[in-house]
Amino acid sequence: MTRPELIKKELNTAASVTWKAYDETANAIAANATDPDPITIDGVGVVDLPNNNDSATATDKKWTRGTSYKFDSSIGNFTGSISGGGNPRPSSFSGTPSATNLPAAGTVFEFTAAADGQMQIAYFAGSGKTLYLLESEPNADKGTQLATFTGANANAITDVFEVKAGNTYYFFGGATKAQYFGFKFVPYNYTILGVAGDTIKVNATPESGNYVVDTVTYATATEPSNSIPVVDNGDGYTFEMPNDAVTVNATFVNSII
Repeated sequence: MTRPELIKKELNTAASVTWKAYDETANAIAANATDPDPITIDGVGVVDLPNNNDSATATDKKWTRGTSYKFDSSIGNFTGSISGGGNPRPSSFSGTPSATNLPAAGTVFEFTAAADGQMQIAYFAGSGKTLYLLESEPNADKGTQLATFTGANANAITDVFEVKAGNTYYFFGGATKAQYFGFKFVPYNYTILGVAGDTIKVNATPESGNYVVDTVTYATATEPSNSIPVVDNGDGYTFEMPNDAVTVNATFVNSII
């Protein structure tokens, strides 16, 4: 029988990565400014700058790098930015992308995650311009809108959002061409805490003094107020791991009283 694993998820801040668009796109944009090759970031994911043309026939829209926009921010210091000449367009090149009509061309920042984690994107957008953050599962032709942001003619950072390995994220302005500085990515660490059905043995030891165990109980994450007694069966205090995270508590009494 397959038993569900109980997993603890924590941010691995020591493995965080700040990706700087101006620095990291020089070769890709120099080789093909209209449709640069995807850029792989080991352990993080793939940045794809799609075909920048905003119509089916245009050939003169390109990605550019520049230092007119700079940003010393809480997620990194960016000495320049990237942008494009074409507005975001769906694959038909007609209309404006939406949550169900994913962007396929134009000035769109596209990222496919190689690991689970959290992310923030640094950008510049004109005052009143709406920017969209979409998520798409592999091979899907539709997306889910995660958030929108309103430009203020100033440098800005998105709220923190979660990314899932294998999914693709699109960040773009509606009928506008944003400047992209880069992003910060922090991966998750997963630790298996136990497996449902396992026998868990509790070794309760007082910090000091002539104390012995009085009671041992545990409570599940879904019912934290329900303390369940753990019995000493002669081989220590043991209980069967439920299909939930648990908190174990022990009380002690003075053995010489």
